[in-house]
Amino acid sequence: MKVLRRAWVLLVVLVLLVSVSGLTGAQVEATGKLKEVLDRGKLLCGVNGTVPGFSFLNPDTGEMVGFDADFCRALAAAIFGEADLKADFGPVIFYDGQGLMVRTDLGVSSIEDLNGSSICTLAGTTTEVNITDAMTSRGFEFELIPFETSADSMSGFEAGRCDVLTSDKSQLAGLRSAANDPSQYVILNDTLSKEPLAPSWLEGDAQWGNVVRWVVYATFQAEEFGITQANAAEMAANPPNPEIERFVGAEAEGALGGFLGLSPDFAVNVIKAVGNYGEIYERHITPVGIAREGTANAQWRDGGLIFAPAWR
Repeated sequence: MKVLRRAWVLLVVLVLLVSVSGLTGAQVEATGKLKEVLDRGKLLCGVNGTVPGFSFLNPDTGEMVGFDADFCRALAAAIFGEADLKADFGPVIFYDGQGLMVRTDLGVSSIEDLNGSSICTLAGTTTEVNITDAMTSRGFEFELIPFETSADSMSGFEAGRCDVLTSDKSQLAGLRSAANDPSQYVILNDTLSKEPLAPSWLEGDAQWGNVVRWVVYATFQAEEFGITQANAAEMAANPPNPEIERFVGAEAEGALGGFLGLSPDFAVNVIKAVGNYGEIYERHITPVGIAREGTANAQWRDGGLIFAPAWR
């Protein structure tokens, strides 16, 4: 499984200065990475920093914003409660695949039209390997033009140094959205690989892994329950049924948060901070032109793969 390959391009570490106050009711002693983060009093989270929709600096505010950034925020909110975060940042949170982007006026409809083309790609990545395999298996002639960063590859593509730009479709959509005239470029329907994107942690730290995992699941489950950033506080105060009562940690005794080493209402803090999965997607991914309906990123009940285990 690929884990946030965008971080290969540029690692932007944002220090989230947050207070550890409000951590009460934890039933399990924090160890490993969770203890390290709590003792430090802040979360360090790495993202790419150059891909619109996923993680990039907002030129108006100077803050790191985007889909990946919000999952970092979600993790910080779960750990530290309702912190006033002054900087931005987080199972599979996005199902992706490697694609191809060409200029609209090239008149290309699929990879089958790309024999003899030049292709901009990232050097030393599986992206380079995948496009080589795809072109070679078809017996095509092609030229790879490697770049060290996604921003450089897009600049080369826009400057006409290659006919095709290949990368994850999410990244292509983000880069296209930031172009001077996005209508000049089209992302082909071809998908060359499976590229599920997920947060990662050091092997062997089970407690930290469980924290990260259930923070992500909280955003999934909240959407299924209809819990949003706007109504999370009301749902926590007046849970309408036992399932939501468990989710919001209304009863501290036996609440999931306690078994994770977090406060019973950690899931509420997550949703207050960033909203549910659908809200995060709508805020960052939809605007760059990646539809959710009919894809693996839809909820399971809508034919997608986004679902959480039973919240017990």
